[in-house]
Amino acid sequence: MSNKKKIYFYTQVIPAETGSGASVRVFTNLRAYLDLGYSVELILFLEDLNKNIELNKPLKLIEIKKIQIGSNNYKFFEKLAFYIGFPKESILNHLFPVRRIVKKEIEKRLAENNSDIHHFEYLNIASSIVGLDGNFIWSNHDLNPERYLSIQRIRNKIKKRHSFFSKHLKYFRLRRSEKWIANHSKIMLNISELETNIYQKRIKNVNSKLLPFSWPEEKFLSQSKVWTNDGKLRMLHVGSLNSMVPFSSLDFIIRKLFKIIPKEMLKKIELIVVGNNPNATFSNYIKKLASDYENIHFLGYVENLDSLFMDTDIQIVCSQFSSGLRTRIVESFVRGLPVLSTVSASNGLYGLENWKNILIGKNELEIMKIITDLLTDKSPLENIAICAKKLYVEKYSRKVHSKKLNNFINFYT
Repeated sequence: MSNKKKIYFYTQVIPAETGSGASVRVFTNLRAYLDLGYSVELILFLEDLNKNIELNKPLKLIEIKKIQIGSNNYKFFEKLAFYIGFPKESILNHLFPVRRIVKKEIEKRLAENNSDIHHFEYLNIASSIVGLDGNFIWSNHDLNPERYLSIQRIRNKIKKRHSFFSKHLKYFRLRRSEKWIANHSKIMLNISELETNIYQKRIKNVNSKLLPFSWPEEKFLSQSKVWTNDGKLRMLHVGSLNSMVPFSSLDFIIRKLFKIIPKEMLKKIELIVVGNNPNATFSNYIKKLASDYENIHFLGYVENLDSLFMDTDIQIVCSQFSSGLRTRIVESFVRGLPVLSTVSASNGLYGLENWKNILIGKNELEIMKIITDLLTDKSPLENIAICAKKLYVEKYSRKVHSKKLNNFINFYT
């Protein structure tokens, strides 16, 4: 380990074994470096420095540096640069105010040793490398400009937020930002084939690579569950009601899917919704939609999901764009709970085969057909769960995750 470069790991997302998909993916990326024997300093950018950070094994021994970030102080000339299109660093400062603070931390560490490796989680933190030179790895989790437009479309369902001009101006600024960041990165890590392939075409000479993301706890791989053909289907949905991606999924399920399912069939379906459901705009919208259905049960935030994964028949994931819920799909692979997904929700996850290791429907009609089949016969679910676990072990596991990362580091840094 002594002859290895040090890893500086920059993130605004607190790594955790449970909770949001973002926290889980950051956790497993951090763990992969430790599995490879690197010395890691975790640089966390927090609004509240008193926030208690508890990292369990294997992260317990890493060095943690907390950096305080304040409110976003937009500067006039940076806003002007955003509209006129230059200079690039002013545009980035306007889009990502945190980069001013992050960049200072990078410069301090580059001054000490410019051969070490600097890893950046998400676009906003990675934007800080533009204008600097080093062994930079950008961990990218989305098609960022497209995700921005998708979120704006969802927000417009509730309340109009931005004009067409302002939305598309930001979209194009995000596109340019990605190019600048990628050009300063030795490696751009992506979580799915979708992003990997698009960025290889979108940005010239970028080292856009697919890095599998593992699940924090792999003990579930050895567990098995039993499905009973009792004529009922218990569907689990995981994610905060006030978060855009789970909101998109639940909106589709309630407003489109349940609308076309006959009432007698709905009586045989139970939708169990787990996740924060605060008194807030999007959460209240979903609860209002659900008020017409007695078969939808909101459990709120649940710390331990083990019993729910054992007691339900499938996890349903129906978001209308590819983003955070893909992490929930991988979790289901590990836990042995088959997934029923829309095409968009699972887009880019590698190794998927419909009716072999996952259930995928193109639209509400196809998903209803799958549900109808399962209400008649759940026996295919056991084999789907077995094949999904096999896919995880071969393509996503902790061992595969760290091995791929090691190959990229050795080749590109």
